[in-house]
Amino acid sequence: MRTIYWNFYRIDNVNQTARVETFDNLENINAYALDLISICAERAGDRGYEFDHTRHNTRDYIINILNNVDREECSMLLAERLARVEFETNDQIAHLNSVIPMGVLFVAYVDMELDGQDLFKFVLAKADYSEFIQQATGTVTSGLPTKKKIFKSFMVNVNQDANPVNLSNLITFDPMKTKANYWWNQFLELKELRSDEQNTKTAIKLLKSQILEKIKEQHPEAYLPLYNCTIGYMRTEGDFDLEDFRDNVFGAQVINDLTFDMERW
Repeated sequence: MRTIYWNFYRIDNVNQTARVETFDNLENINAYALDLISICAERAGDRGYEFDHTRHNTRDYIINILNNVDREECSMLLAERLARVEFETNDQIAHLNSVIPMGVLFVAYVDMELDGQDLFKFVLAKADYSEFIQQATGTVTSGLPTKKKIFKSFMVNVNQDANPVNLSNLITFDPMKTKANYWWNQFLELKELRSDEQNTKTAIKLLKSQILEKIKEQHPEAYLPLYNCTIGYMRTEGDFDLEDFRDNVFGAQVINDLTFDMERW
């Protein structure tokens, strides 16, 4: 992996400001930056997006960073934008007794160098500030290893050979079951390639054709409880999580059929 550019910004979503973080020990901060990039790259993301071309701030800042046009200024503008968006969102959700935690915004442009080939990516990650400081300064308490907590992230493939620069495979990651609209909509200015309704219909269609209908043919007694739990899960709020559904919903059903192999299904 080769880093072309990266920086860390302290996000103050109370005073709507951001500042560049600087450190004496570059070895620790370099290692932390590479860890963050690796973690973001390992995650498949929540869903696909494209930039909303009726809005231009975030995309234009990213393009300038990639082209090294006012790179430092545009990175700071991204950080300040996030601070303002989080302030406004906190004001809107105050009645819910919830608050977006302060943190650090990581801005990076890297070449993943996958299998000896260039693979350029742009990365944004909002991380926990206290863990960031511990990692960056090398003051992690013995016996209490950090989890490198990432609140939100965004990654996009970059084709520098195109003119203008082409951005593709835009993905976000959010560990919360109910994804934060402020991150992908207000801050990143993205729009979903597929709506929640479209995703739900697609998921149900596949589950029915590939799993449930086959169970109905082979194990009629098992079909109804598994069908009901599937429809019930799909009606809950939040994004569909295949592993959660498999292990805690589908896999948690008690089937009164000794020939039914839950592990197989």
